[in-house]
Amino acid sequence: MISPAGLDKTNMDKTQVWIVGAVLLLVVIGIGTAVYFGSTPGSGNDTSYLSDQVADNDHVTGKGGKGVLLIEYSDFQCPACGAYHPVVKQLLQKYEDDIKFVYRHFPLPQHKNARIAAYASEAAGRQGKFFEMHDLLFENQSEWSENLNARSIFSRYAVELGLDEARFASDIDDASIAAIVGDQSASGISLGVNSTPTFFLNGKKLGSPGSLEAFDALIKDAIDKAPIKEVEVAEHSHADFAVYLDGKKIDFSLAKYQSEEGKEKNEWLHLHDGNGKVIHKHKKGVFIGEFFKSLGMGFTKECFTTDTGSKYCNGSGKTLKFFVNGKTNSEFGSYEPKDLDKLVISYGPKSENPLFQLESVSDDACIYSEKCPERGPAPEESCVGGLGTSCD
Repeated sequence: MISPAGLDKTNMDKTQVWIVGAVLLLVVIGIGTAVYFGSTPGSGNDTSYLSDQVADNDHVTGKGGKGVLLIEYSDFQCPACGAYHPVVKQLLQKYEDDIKFVYRHFPLPQHKNARIAAYASEAAGRQGKFFEMHDLLFENQSEWSENLNARSIFSRYAVELGLDEARFASDIDDASIAAIVGDQSASGISLGVNSTPTFFLNGKKLGSPGSLEAFDALIKDAIDKAPIKEVEVAEHSHADFAVYLDGKKIDFSLAKYQSEEGKEKNEWLHLHDGNGKVIHKHKKGVFIGEFFKSLGMGFTKECFTTDTGSKYCNGSGKTLKFFVNGKTNSEFGSYEPKDLDKLVISYGPKSENPLFQLESVSDDACIYSEKCPERGPAPEESCVGGLGTSCD
């Protein structure tokens, strides 16, 4: 629970004053930080949730350039969690480039609408709007917390976010979403979580920072102590790739997807010279999601979003699959391409066997990387890149 001890109110901004005041009120009425006394059922199949690593079903925001990971176990109905929300949001805005933030569910049994709220956030996540729903739930906590028909309020939020309302209504009751919430709650118990919110910073369980300044100091200290990462090392490698959406292949040779010298879509991962089959990589520690983002697209484990705004998301009998060298890969946008990789993104029926799509990927990366000289010399390339790259 936030403690007011030692706070200099003359130096607190409005956010800090509001937070301390809100939590003090909770103490007076005997609520404080909510404590967990029950158990939460899950699928029992996912043991990948650790205090210092991102799991497959985690929702992540922030670029994490300094290798700092902040994980929050939280309950959307918990008043203390609501008090911390604006603090966390302000820190994420300040350190967006340096840290990654993960929100994990820990709905408390005494909060009657906490679990359905968690389901609502996951349902929104299936349409690429997890953190947008996350913010709405916290910012409007007083509206729905004790409402007997919270579901209808969540449906209204879904409409406000531009979601497919029918799909949202279906997904909120999906057993797989309930399993995710249950698994995350169970992982919290295994990590010693017994109240909300509970934070882990680079795997270390935090107390409850008493102010924005105190929380800021903890994160800054973690950033300052972060080791120099391999991300600064330059390279020049290549990967073949293809994207199929409902059986239709995206043509990345179009000019709008191509980089030119001085007009790079992304300095480190890009296409150029009219070749839409080979990704050029100029730096270690960069991920395929960054490449698609530079083209105005999105690639998460839930959805692939085109540059025209069309979304291809899991649900309604269809699924998004990611293959690396013919094998399924669960990293999706967080995958770092390796030299000579063959990458395929495929969206379609769950039962569909994308064998043709896998076999259709070009084998040109080896030519550009000069690993198959018997096929001839590498094409002459334009000098495209930024600091840390080299032009041969």
